[in-house]
Amino acid sequence: KAKHVYKLAGMLLFANISTVQSGGTGTATPYTVIWSDTADAETWDGSGASGYQELYNTEGEIQFIADFGDNIAIVKSDEIVIAFPTGDADTPIMFKSVVTGKGAICNTWCNIKGAVGFITEDDIVVFDGTQELKSIAQGKVRTSFFDGFDYNKKYLIHGTYAPRYNE
Repeated sequence: KAKHVYKLAGMLLFANISTVQSGGTGTATPYTVIWSDTADAETWDGSGASGYQELYNTEGEIQFIADFGDNIAIVKSDEIVIAFPTGDADTPIMFKSVVTGKGAICNTWCNIKGAVGFITEDDIVVFDGTQELKSIAQGKVRTSFFDGFDYNKKYLIHGTYAPRYNE
């Protein structure tokens, strides 16, 4: 089972996965990414270009995956990792941690002019693929959003971006 499914360079990726054994028991690995072979989306056993990567530099759960052209950003609750295809069958995907200590509190995000907007523990930010998060909530907006914010109900958050109004 995977919470996130994505396509990168002809490979199918699953992220934040859990395996279920017969009898219903299983193991959750919320920081793991697995990918298929480029030639066969049904091959996941490590043969060909298929493989896996555990993003356990931090303990945070993978919240979402966002597209950045040929690359993707894997946004965890406490880290952002860029994954980029190499074209090499032995190491088809490279992973680079670009932000640590900050991440998304939930899996709600939206594309904003080629960047990704999401909510951290204490801010509303935009990530453009660099090593910086840019705050887009200043003063009263930030204060009114986080005053009384119930972190136990963060799964209820929804976001959108209206390009016509640039908001």
